[in-house]
Amino acid sequence: NWFWSYFGNLAGSLAVAYFLFHKSELISGETQDYLFAMAASKTAMGMWQTYFLRGIGCNFLVCMSLWCASVADDVTSKIVAIWWPIMAFVAIGFEHSVANMFFLLLALMEGYDLTVGEFIARNLIPVTLGNIVGGLAFIVVQYLIYHPYIPHEVTLMTLRQGGRHRPFSSISHREAKIESTDCESD
Repeated sequence: NWFWSYFGNLAGSLAVAYFLFHKSELISGETQDYLFAMAASKTAMGMWQTYFLRGIGCNFLVCMSLWCASVADDVTSKIVAIWWPIMAFVAIGFEHSVANMFFLLLALMEGYDLTVGEFIARNLIPVTLGNIVGGLAFIVVQYLIYHPYIPHEVTLMTLRQGGRHRPFSSISHREAKIESTDCESD
């Protein structure tokens, strides 16, 4: 459920920022200057469209990393599949709503001149909407277009041929044998 996931991440971001960074006094000097500069760059006025587009790019890469990891067979492959897209979004400077929850709320706790309302209006709303569009439009919709044979009633499935797990894209409709662990129909 998106509601619980989103607000659970918010609660986790607040807890980590407050207890592990703010209360432990880890942020000072150059670290505080860097945090405040980051907060300034993420909350500039008139950048709503920019943050929205950066959110799209970010969640495209995040969802791509999860999709790549889901089709990998071993732990090492899963780690590599997750690592590169995530490092790409960080290096490029794309925006992720949950990461911003942590960094911007920590900046507020450390005394950065920004209100919670400004944080929500200037960054969290456009980035969250961009993350939703990036994940849905470029991953979920494309997946449904290219893999329409997977029934929507099956929520947890394993596609197998000969007992070996294979990526969905390498299994044709005739080859697929769907074993469901949760087949509740609507």
